[in-house]
Amino acid sequence: MSEILLYLEMPAYLRDWLVWSHGGVSPIRPRRGSIESNILEQYLRPWPSDRIPDRPTEGCLTIALPYFKTKDPRSNSFLPESARKLFLHSVRIQFDNDLTKSLLGTAMTRETLSDAIAAFCEARAIEMTDTSIEAVTKRWRRLRRRTGVLERVRRHRLTLKKHYKKR
Repeated sequence: MSEILLYLEMPAYLRDWLVWSHGGVSPIRPRRGSIESNILEQYLRPWPSDRIPDRPTEGCLTIALPYFKTKDPRSNSFLPESARKLFLHSVRIQFDNDLTKSLLGTAMTRETLSDAIAAFCEARAIEMTDTSIEAVTKRWRRLRRRTGVLERVRRHRLTLKKHYKKR
């Protein structure tokens, strides 16, 4: 029996990272119980009669749909646009967690940041294009800014808590 494939558009660095995280083989096969598998199981629908099936385009992610107890991919292989956005969002969150785990503990200067991001991309089989490196760098800077703000808020709350305990 041939595989039922789903094609999703996403940035190249996320596509490369997701393929790497699923064993480096395309099409990816989501593991049972993973976030990707759960999203597919919950939101796959029969194809609407007014839509034609997706065709692979340059740079799209290919997913081999797994068989679920509740849904057969031969009849349920359409993923609505909102579910596609949810899938992409969950991949971004997982990517951010991996990026943070890999780079957060290292003390970096502006000069070594590019080397650290290049090493991260190389270790995770992300194609080393200027676009990918720049996108990963931007994600890292946004994550650092967000974690910095959250850390300052946490410290401020601890200070306030100590201040009010003294009274």
